[in-house]
Amino acid sequence: MKQADFLAALKMVSHAAALKDIRYYLNGVFLEWDGVLLSVVGTDGHRMAVAQLQYGEKLLDKPVCVIVPTAQVKLLLSAPKVIGDVELAFPEQHKAEITLAGQVFAIQGTDGRFPDWRRVGPESAQSYPGDTAVTSIGFNAVYVAEACAALAKVANKKYQGIKMIFRSASDAMRIEAGLAGDHPSLVNAYAIVSPMRI
Repeated sequence: MKQADFLAALKMVSHAAALKDIRYYLNGVFLEWDGVLLSVVGTDGHRMAVAQLQYGEKLLDKPVCVIVPTAQVKLLLSAPKVIGDVELAFPEQHKAEITLAGQVFAIQGTDGRFPDWRRVGPESAQSYPGDTAVTSIGFNAVYVAEACAALAKVANKKYQGIKMIFRSASDAMRIEAGLAGDHPSLVNAYAIVSPMRI
């Protein structure tokens, strides 16, 4: 996969990752590779951002995972921006080697179990045929603004379109980026923001 696509995904989800949470396993970005898709996930328990990149062609028996600590995420994002591919290796549990711009970053992942991110929030819009009557929902304005700004960076540069999906007044909102070719490896990018009482 292209280095630019990987770094765009990493940057897009890092806004949602916790920084100094007592739940130490949230203080970073989760990478999960199943042999075909690399899922990049950040959450602080109130919001979540997910980017999925095409990386490989053969499913693994069991996905490999690592929680990249926040300090190492910042280090990866500061790597020189060059045209080229990124290489990932997962030599053992809680470890990864990420090669960017010819430089190998040895990642000592955070020990712990990352939340089951697939169970959070509504699915894509195709999952909800017909009208759903939602009159009003309260959200943290900063979380929504940060999610939209992060998604705009990976959305189609011409339109920078996003889609907001609501299931009910008590469920989280899913915000999707319209991708359309700017990052060819990026096949899915969305954020989840939990509702709040106002």
